[in-house]
Amino acid sequence: MLDFSDEEYERFIANWTLTIEAALGPAGQVNETVRVEAARRQTELLQGVLTNERVRALAVNPLLLTVIAWYINTGPSCRKNRAEFVQRVHRGAVGLLGNRQAG
Repeated sequence: MLDFSDEEYERFIANWTLTIEAALGPAGQVNETVRVEAARRQTELLQGVLTNERVRALAVNPLLLTVIAWYINTGPSCRKNRAEFVQRVHRGAVGLLGNRQAG
């Protein structure tokens, strides 16, 4: 797996946040509310990556960037409790895979 360039991980973050917000929305579709929330999350995630050199070094790896995105998206309570974070990532991944297989 090749590392992401800066442009690629920024594009990944934009796509990831929009996809997650659409999946979490009531209709599972992209609308203006979803776009606004995705843009807010995108800014938060990019700041989390760009302001920390250690995180930025990891973010070039697509798999690690996915984990970082999950981590930042889970909220403050999970950032303090690794076990809860791992459980949420697992539940989220299983849920997304389940939806993908059903669709």
